[in-house]
Amino acid sequence: QIMDSSECFHAAHFQKYLSSALEAQQNRSARQSAYIRKKTRLLVVLQGYTDVIDVVQALQTHPDPNVRSYFTIGAVTVCVEPLSCYMEHRFLFPKCLDQCSQGVVSNVVFTSHTAEQKHPLLVQLQTLIRASNPTAAFILAENGIVTRNEDIELILSENSFSSPQMLRSRYLLFPGWYEGKFDAGSVFPLMVQICVWFDCPLEKTRFVSRCRAIQSSIKP
Repeated sequence: QIMDSSECFHAAHFQKYLSSALEAQQNRSARQSAYIRKKTRLLVVLQGYTDVIDVVQALQTHPDPNVRSYFTIGAVTVCVEPLSCYMEHRFLFPKCLDQCSQGVVSNVVFTSHTAEQKHPLLVQLQTLIRASNPTAAFILAENGIVTRNEDIELILSENSFSSPQMLRSRYLLFPGWYEGKFDAGSVFPLMVQICVWFDCPLEKTRFVSRCRAIQSSIKP
């Protein structure tokens, strides 16, 4: 299946989900005493080649003003697996740096090669991302496990996204975002997702030969 940006994220579907989440929360709050009501946190997890700014604009331009006023973005955190960032010839995968953009992303979590902080692959990626986002906090979380309290506080921040510095960068880098007019662009080159399922013990030699055959068949 071709993984274009339109295939990864649908603004209308997301907006409908937000409306449903607000309705459910209001129904729940109506049944609770004011003394036991708790603040609601909504964790949105994105996959594939979705631009974060598209999600921001979907919330910002929600047709229901009640939803727009109820939900605010506290922080945006990106998880980076160093082994999954490069294609052949050291080309980065599409949207890799876009997903770490200044003005939108507050934290970048690296999920491997963190035991050795000076690992060449990790250092190279950190350098690239730092050039794209000079203000992002870098969090080292081997296998995706965040252990430090201060890192958890960064991820759960309620105001880093709306800080004056982030807001200024957002207006400079994404003109028109507040009205939902910024065009993030499509994925290039187009990506094709191939899923492999195993129902028998893996025969390594046979599997490698089949993978090479697939690689040869998709070369121009």
